[in-house]
Amino acid sequence: MFPSPPLICHARMPDQDVAFFEIPLDRFTHTELLTRLEDILEGQTQQCLATPNPEMLLAASRDDEIARVLRRMDLRIPDGVGLSLMARCTRQGRLQRFPGVDVFLDICCLAAERHMHVLLLGGWGSDAAVAGRVLEAAFPGLRVSSLGDVQIRFEDGLWEQPVDIIDCIRAIKPDVIGVALGGSQYERQERWIVDHAARIPSAKLCMGIGGGIDMISGRTKRAPAWMRAIGGEWFWRFARDPRRFSRIWNATIRFPIAVILDRIHEHTL
Repeated sequence: MFPSPPLICHARMPDQDVAFFEIPLDRFTHTELLTRLEDILEGQTQQCLATPNPEMLLAASRDDEIARVLRRMDLRIPDGVGLSLMARCTRQGRLQRFPGVDVFLDICCLAAERHMHVLLLGGWGSDAAVAGRVLEAAFPGLRVSSLGDVQIRFEDGLWEQPVDIIDCIRAIKPDVIGVALGGSQYERQERWIVDHAARIPSAKLCMGIGGGIDMISGRTKRAPAWMRAIGGEWFWRFARDPRRFSRIWNATIRFPIAVILDRIHEHTL
């Protein structure tokens, strides 16, 4: 169902990071990213991965706590055509974007080759369980467990969640954890990873996957491949759900304006 990543070869490490609002983003080609992911899965040091999009970076420019969470991630893979465009507009060079769900599928493919165990945390209802079955069928050798529809909230600086959730995860002993805690606090999954990953020593890689579970399970239909290739997935989402207008406005209008104003401010200091 899902295409396999190309053959991995040793590649150079990424060039100097691109940054927006003093939050660095990693610059990779697809081959370089796969090599890095392979190194993580075969290594001994736990790594935490986020795929920031323009909307999240815009929020981080106004909220120091969101910015802190993003800076604490080990990898920040750019997700969104707006990031690629603004990297060029601000003379930071070429920045290849990677939709978060595609990064996670690459991870699952590499994990399957190593007969690893993936945990899906979050999602609506039975979506995580359905997504798990889809992934196991797509990537023979992969084991997938799920803890779906878990009530996890972050209020007033405190986590509200089942008291035994970390013990449950530790008992599963996942090699990879995909965290899907969406809603209005769209950075909540990255915050959860930052606050809890170190307590799950079996996990080599923890990643926020947002709506990836919905796409893998089939609840949400992705844009056609040709539209994704030209960066038009945002228009597809808006056409299917006009309620996303404010989010798309933030990503396509407010984010570029904020970046330009931030650059002007930097040059006038």
